[in-house]
Amino acid sequence: FQAPELRFIYNIPRYKQWYCDIGIPENHLFHFPSTFFSYELQREDFGKDPIRALAGKKSRLKNPIIAAGTGARDWKTVIEASRELEVPLHIFGERNQYPGPVPKNVRWHGIRPLDTYLRDIRDCRFLVISLPVTRRSAGQLTAATGMFFGKALIASDIPSLENYVIPGQTGILV
Repeated sequence: FQAPELRFIYNIPRYKQWYCDIGIPENHLFHFPSTFFSYELQREDFGKDPIRALAGKKSRLKNPIIAAGTGARDWKTVIEASRELEVPLHIFGERNQYPGPVPKNVRWHGIRPLDTYLRDIRDCRFLVISLPVTRRSAGQLTAATGMFFGKALIASDIPSLENYVIPGQTGILV
């Protein structure tokens, strides 16, 4: 870690001290925040203009609340919280990650085709991203997708999202 030509990039500010603690010199660390621009870098598969590509296409869901994601999701917390809702909650994620029963107001859609997924996110009320506390990086693409479409996020307060969700401005961290 001490070689002068070595440089390390990190995107989660609170991990800086951890990297220093394992022996990486502070002057070898560079913070590269993942923010609004990351959507364009991560969604190459949808082309340069997803707004135009989705023009005229409406979601079949009516102003939904959506919880989304494929990996490392805390569906148990989402399901428990949804029991208090008087409106439907639509989940886009792998059903096998939560094998238990779900309340009547929960609609589990599974994995959606990309154009349908983006259309539903674009037309949703807000987006829920519930993640377990872990050192694993997860949730950024879902957050960037919601933010690209100007949606408020309700997300877990974990390190991997701290560069995405600005509390009180782009969403709420819980």
